[in-house]
Amino acid sequence: MIMDHIFTHTITPNDNKLVLELHDNVGEFMGIMYYERAKKTFTHKPISMQKWGMVDCKIERLYEKYPEVEPLDVLRWGDILITQYVTHRLMTNL
Repeated sequence: MIMDHIFTHTITPNDNKLVLELHDNVGEFMGIMYYERAKKTFTHKPISMQKWGMVDCKIERLYEKYPEVEPLDVLRWGDILITQYVTHRLMTNL
């Protein structure tokens, strides 16, 4: 399943977090995911200090409406979106 064909997103910086909001292709709110920059206390290795990791999410609505979507697909898609967002911001701030 290709997530980009079903969902749209917005990413908003909020304090030291990035907030990823998910909507389906008709604009209905599906959930929200919170990312923080990796810290020394994060236990999942290998992860560099330049990476962002998901620390919380509320995406129950997504699974109610689209039960065929796998949690791992959502996690991977979110990681890709956050990485692209951070890379774009770094490139435009040079």
